[in-house]
Amino acid sequence: MVSLLRQAVWRSPAGTKANNTRPASSDQDEPAAAETPGLLPARPKPTLATLPPEIHLLIAEYLTYPDALSLKHTNRHFYHLVNTGVKLKVDWLMERRLLHLECPSDSRCDLGSDVRFCRGSVKLLMQRRREHIECESRPGLGCLIYGTRTCPHARKLKTRVKRWLRVFLGYDVVAGSSSVRWVLLLLVVPLLLSWVWLAALMFLRA
Repeated sequence: MVSLLRQAVWRSPAGTKANNTRPASSDQDEPAAAETPGLLPARPKPTLATLPPEIHLLIAEYLTYPDALSLKHTNRHFYHLVNTGVKLKVDWLMERRLLHLECPSDSRCDLGSDVRFCRGSVKLLMQRRREHIECESRPGLGCLIYGTRTCPHARKLKTRVKRWLRVFLGYDVVAGSSSVRWVLLLLVVPLLLSWVWLAALMFLRA
């Protein structure tokens, strides 16, 4: 009986020691698992809206009038932050003069507000710029929006057709894609009729 008690006493410290060592090993594994990059929380990438207002002001100072006006009407924060006053309008008109681009007439250009300024030909000029119609309109001009030497949008067939219609026919196709389709249809119909007429003549002669 005494021998059994001694064996129980001898086994109990070993068991308690084993039980005490197991949590220690698990505690050591937890920091190692937390340090692994896969378990770290992913930080959201910063966007333009999450930047401080001071950086927003610095960005707005480098924008031309069309870009500043677009940023201004994004939300209420930028509407009260971005300044599109008379100085920015005049700078944009002077830049167009230096690039030998079309500008609105002095008598019809009202610099008082954005609504009055964007009426008439100014609205048309901003649409041409947005659709890259004026990009690469002459050698060395490049892209007016991205500031690069070449403009991939200006070399598309849709943009070339709009530019050709404006230069040779004096017709601006900037209202939408539906007007472009109608103009192309009017140009294709005479070609189809001429081909049918030539085919009929060749058939009659044969």
